[in-house]
Amino acid sequence: MFTGDYLRRLRGKAIRRHVLHCLDRLERGILYLSGRLVGEARSPCLVSQLLEIVQKLEQALTSRFKQHVESYGIPRLVELVRTACELGSDVASEWVLDLGFARYLAFIDLNR
Repeated sequence: MFTGDYLRRLRGKAIRRHVLHCLDRLERGILYLSGRLVGEARSPCLVSQLLEIVQKLEQALTSRFKQHVESYGIPRLVELVRTACELGSDVASEWVLDLGFARYLAFIDLNR
C-alpha cells in the first residue's frame, strides 16, 4: 500500500511546498522513518497512521483555489444545471462534466 519510495517523495514534496509544518512532531517522525526503513507498510496499525498522515498532507498540498473550486464551484455548477434543466434546457445536463465552468464560477466568486 504505502511504499518507502512513495513516502519519501511525498515528504520531499511537502518540504518543497512548505506544508510539512501541518503535521506534529510525532507524525513527521513516523513519515520520515517509514520512508527510510519500510519497504512496504503491512502492519495495520502503521497503515492506519500513515493513512491519516497522507490525508493531512494531501489536503495541505492542494491549492486554495482548488479547494474553493471543490467547495463552491462544483456545488454552484450543480445548482445552475438543476435550475436550467427545470427550465427545459436539454443541453444543460452536459455542463456537469465541464470542470472549466466550475473553475470559472469559483474564480468569479473570488473576485466578487
